[in-house]
Amino acid sequence: MANAAAPTPDESELIAFLNSVDQEVRAWGRDTKFEDRSGTWEKLRSGEFWRGTREDAEPIFNANLLGNYIERKVAQLTESKPDISVTGRAPDLQGPSEILLRGARAVLDENQFDARIERAADIGATYGFVGFNTAWDPYADYNHGEIVVRVIHPKHLGVDYRITDTTELHKATYVYLDTPMPLADIRRIWPGRGALVIPDHRLSQYDAPGRTATSFWGGITRSLTLTNKIDSPYPYSIVREYWLRSDELDPESGELRYPAGRVIHRAGDTILDDMPNPYWDGGWPIDVWDWRVDVNSFAGRSDVEALRKLQEAYGRMGNAMVKNALLHAVISIIADHNAMLPEEWKKLDDRAARIIRKKPGSTFTIEGPPDIPSAYFMLLDQMPTLMETIVGVPKASQGSRQAGVIASSAVEGLQVAAETLVRSCARRLEYVIQRMGQKLVSRIIQFYSSDRMLSYVGADSTWQQFVFERAKLIDDSVDEDTKRTYFTNFKFRVTPLSSLPMNKTQRALMAMELFKAGLVTGVEVLKQAEYPNYEAVHAAAQKEGAEKAQAQEQMLLKAATLGIKMPGGGGGGRVKSNRSGTKLGFG
Repeated sequence: MANAAAPTPDESELIAFLNSVDQEVRAWGRDTKFEDRSGTWEKLRSGEFWRGTREDAEPIFNANLLGNYIERKVAQLTESKPDISVTGRAPDLQGPSEILLRGARAVLDENQFDARIERAADIGATYGFVGFNTAWDPYADYNHGEIVVRVIHPKHLGVDYRITDTTELHKATYVYLDTPMPLADIRRIWPGRGALVIPDHRLSQYDAPGRTATSFWGGITRSLTLTNKIDSPYPYSIVREYWLRSDELDPESGELRYPAGRVIHRAGDTILDDMPNPYWDGGWPIDVWDWRVDVNSFAGRSDVEALRKLQEAYGRMGNAMVKNALLHAVISIIADHNAMLPEEWKKLDDRAARIIRKKPGSTFTIEGPPDIPSAYFMLLDQMPTLMETIVGVPKASQGSRQAGVIASSAVEGLQVAAETLVRSCARRLEYVIQRMGQKLVSRIIQFYSSDRMLSYVGADSTWQQFVFERAKLIDDSVDEDTKRTYFTNFKFRVTPLSSLPMNKTQRALMAMELFKAGLVTGVEVLKQAEYPNYEAVHAAAQKEGAEKAQAQEQMLLKAATLGIKMPGGGGGGRVKSNRSGTKLGFG
């Protein structure tokens, strides 16, 4: 295993500067108590609650309502894909816009973006925020290179704390992200410098039980099991990727050396590389989704923190009631201690009964507790309702119909009102996707430099392929500055609230009502309902309807000629049509 070489004077100065950035991020974590609270949030989210009176005692009653409500909210946010579009600033950019839209869809689908959003939502609900990295990875797709979208855990993300609005993250003076990597990959990606990296003991060692020792402390003898540190067969280290604003000047030209920012990769005290921002858009490849708005911080607010006290109170109260009920549910055997021989006492099974041996002639009684007041049960019943209200998943959003509400419009109104908090969270997610999509547009123009086959999930939920033709997107004979700024001619957009399935259902129902009123066509109803291959389905339905109408008309004419009286009006009936001209029947 190679040892780290002593840094050069310039490298030592750079490491000291990066250490000051790290210290500032850690100071923010201490001031906001993020470091202390995050551990509690993790335990609450996974269902690990408070312990009993003894350190090793586990509560008898355990109901993870908090986790259930968060999973419901996450499911509402991630059940449906948002509608995206790419538009050009000029009419002649319609063709390139369509190419970029298909390319963006292919990148998102290949990255399994829906699964990544689900994981990100759970992390955001737990910690209050979560990060995304939209980057070009030259080693992805079997070393062919590909655009990747990754979720960044809050503990692996550092952001300039002066930025309080996630939409202004591009103004941050620094951001960084941590990536745990095997040493073998570090040495492959950074040959030479990577050989200087040493394993990080936090990731490259684990505890193994060792010998047992005896400790005497405070007059009590204790048996302790010592642990041994064992090296992992696959050593790891953490690569920290810094994105920094820099006012450093080039000594020869006097201009900024890093006009679009500076990128540094570091592992421990080893600088792996130091280079200008490689992306044409000139921004940071990192975005943050704040779960609940915090006007004083980019980090948002956690649903787990909002529900923490209620969850703990619910667990403690339920545990006390259940523990008390179990205590008095067993049979009690009370007898003098000399009522039986010791051998006979041993025959009694104390697992199904409580055995109490008292002194002869003494009195010992066990009285059951008084009935639990009904107010306690009412309080237990109200706590989940409070939690539902706080997190934003009340009964109406869970499919429960409120008593006395029958009309479909009233039910729909209640569901819309119930999803207010979820809609707010969904809108912030769509803003994040929109910012990431703009980066995708730039990445596609910059890195898809040749023709290639791309795949994406179509409207009928099947994988579709298309040929990405570079020449139809941009003329590479233009100068370098034109190519670098070409992405500014396009805008990536997300249809507001299209990520919520309920919103799409409402649009489909509205389209159906408009169709009945003759204001929209049937194909528009199928489109709003996102019916697979809706244009072909509508054409087939129109053809079948026309054939049936023609057959009925011929039958009617034949009956009229023969003088046969048809049901519902006789042979003299007339053909009836709808507004669109399709013959539906006769009367």
